[in-house]
Amino acid sequence: MRFSFYDLISQVVLGFVWLTGIIYLFFASKLIGPKELAELSKLQLFALPISYILGFFINAIGSWTEKFLFWTWGGKPSQLLLINKSTSSKVKSVPYKKLLEHLSEDLGSSKMKSGKIGSKLDQLFSVALRHGSDTLVREFNASYAFSRGLISALISLYLFFIIIDLSLCNDIPDFYHLSWILIIIAWFRAKDRAYYLARQYLYVYLNAKEEA
Repeated sequence: MRFSFYDLISQVVLGFVWLTGIIYLFFASKLIGPKELAELSKLQLFALPISYILGFFINAIGSWTEKFLFWTWGGKPSQLLLINKSTSSKVKSVPYKKLLEHLSEDLGSSKMKSGKIGSKLDQLFSVALRHGSDTLVREFNASYAFSRGLISALISLYLFFIIIDLSLCNDIPDFYHLSWILIIIAWFRAKDRAYYLARQYLYVYLNAKEEA
């Protein structure tokens, strides 16, 4: 099994965010005191593998809930760019008419499967995906995956805090206020990265077509 530097760092960071949040929750809820916290600090050696495992599951949750994330953005970025209905303030539009012409030509009408407009747009975008990538595509892909995982980590922490808070009748207002701010920032960040990624795939494809 090969581990890339990005996979290692991103999953460790996401897992560490979750682990730190849980420790803070237990401390703020008085489930553990200063003495127990000091004992936990002696287990720093295990923080790295635990964070990596937690990050692995957080990334999995992010992948499973991606369709819901697209729904909150008003649609899938790759689809919206191809019909000139971007919901991003950073990525307004692409030369969609020219792209649709090239993509439809490469896909071929005989290979276009019947279905909803979203399914057809996915088929067209898959042509650009198969065409290849560049350095920016890889960077945007890594950045988007991390932002998506961060949203999953923050939301799952928020829900976990609510459960503990309700069961113990404690009030941790500082975390509630801060978590919403962080979730909103991560939401916008992931949205922009998703649009950057989709746009870059389309431009790589378009540039290759025009150079041919």
